[in-house]
Amino acid sequence: MAHGVGRPRTLMSLLSGLVLLALTTVPLTTGCPRTQEEPPTPEVGPVAELPGEEPGGSSGGEAETTYLDVLVPCAYAPAMTDITVLFEEEHPDVTIRPHVENIALFPGYVLEGHTPDVLMGVGDVEVNTLQEADKVDYRQPFCFVEISLVVPKGNPKGIESVEDLASDKVKSLAVGTEDISVGYYGRELLKKAGVWDQVKDKVVDADMPVTLLQFTGQGKTDASLAYAACVKAEKEKGEAMVDIASKLDLVPCEIDDYCPAIPCPAVSITGCAHPELGQEFIDLLTTDPVQEIIARYGFLKLSDPKCF
Repeated sequence: MAHGVGRPRTLMSLLSGLVLLALTTVPLTTGCPRTQEEPPTPEVGPVAELPGEEPGGSSGGEAETTYLDVLVPCAYAPAMTDITVLFEEEHPDVTIRPHVENIALFPGYVLEGHTPDVLMGVGDVEVNTLQEADKVDYRQPFCFVEISLVVPKGNPKGIESVEDLASDKVKSLAVGTEDISVGYYGRELLKKAGVWDQVKDKVVDADMPVTLLQFTGQGKTDASLAYAACVKAEKEKGEAMVDIASKLDLVPCEIDDYCPAIPCPAVSITGCAHPELGQEFIDLLTTDPVQEIIARYGFLKLSDPKCF
């Protein structure tokens, strides 16, 4: 299957996609970083709390509460509190249960048989994996995310463009693996820039988007290709990741004939407990109030100009 906003394609063809790999070589966190302060989302355990059986509602003849299970990538965690409030105001008998984890883990959860009502994607490769496995009932793009060059604070190597990555001053570059969106599109960007052959031997693979920030923030690589929104989202979290994010600067990726904006779809999962409510939640993500919330954390709204 072809991927990539950077190819001459229509918007619909852009919305067409892996499974997780655990970090095996570097002792960094595998998932959302756990810090002294929790993100401002009512976080539920990522796997242990996924459905199974519907928990019991209130007793004494009162209406039972319906729980809507939503897989939430780390980057959306700061926005989920406001999104949850909007949805629950419209559905007073529904409680959102967000399961905040790293997007790279989500395909594995679903392929193992978990059936959350909604999965929010950062990029589309992970969602495409599930769609190809017939695990997706409803799909809707709700925003876009951009890839950026991430460098240590102050940009000590003087990296001003993707082309600079091919120079001798850059000794190492963190890039996601091909089975996650940030890695697939990051590699496409390097190929479109004509520097892949020069940089491929410098590449340090990262299995999770957050690891890209950790590699560069901790001085393990000279730069990384990561989501700009992830840097902004981490600044809303606990002290540990704020410390890493504060050590990073962003350098825009601007090359000819390639757009580093990647579609982010939300999907309902085949066999979930509440497909209709899941679709309503997904549709809410496209409304103006939620689009403004998401934009505050560095994502492009559906209505924002894109380079394609």
